[in-house]
Amino acid sequence: MGGTINQETIPKLRCRGIAGSANNQLLDGDDGDRLVEREILYAPDFVINAGGVINLAHELSSDGYQAPSARGVTKNIYQQLLNIYQTAAEKKISTHQVAINICDHHLEQDIGKRIEDPVFRFGPEK
Repeated sequence: MGGTINQETIPKLRCRGIAGSANNQLLDGDDGDRLVEREILYAPDFVINAGGVINLAHELSSDGYQAPSARGVTKNIYQQLLNIYQTAAEKKISTHQVAINICDHHLEQDIGKRIEDPVFRFGPEK
C-alpha cells in the first residue's frame, strides 16, 4: 500500500528509520524532506526492493538464469544504500532525493540500459 508515509503520518512516527517493502511509500517528494526534519533515516523503497527486479533480469538473460550472478549483483544494494546515506548527509538533502537524482543520471546516461532482448523460457512449448 503506497503513500502511507505522508504529511499526516510523519508527525506520528516513533522510529529512527523506515525500510519498508511497500512500493511508493512516500506520498510525495516533500515527505522525504519531512523525514529529514524528524531525523528519521529512510531507505528508498525502489532501492531496497531492487533485488526482485535484478533477479528477474537475470532470469530473462539469453545466457539463462545464473543464481550466483543474480546474488552478486543484488549484494550491491547494500553499498548503494550506504552511498545514498553518505551523499544525503553531505548535501543535506533527503535520501529519497539522492536516489531520484541517481536514477535520473542513469536514465540520462543510458547506464544499465538493456543491451539484448529478454528471453522468455516459460509458457506453452511451441
